[in-house]
Amino acid sequence: EELKNSEERLKILFDYAPDAYYISDLKGKFIDGNKAAERLAQVLSEE
Repeated sequence: EELKNSEERLKILFDYAPDAYYISDLKGKFIDGNKAAERLAQVLSEE
């Protein structure tokens, strides 16, 4: 239960952080990112 609560808190911090955070594998393949990373990726793809 404590581990589950800790994981939920970390997920909330990750998702709502004002800075862009993303996770990639060792080959650079995108795995996950927060909302700020999604916005940044969208802006970069529009340029």
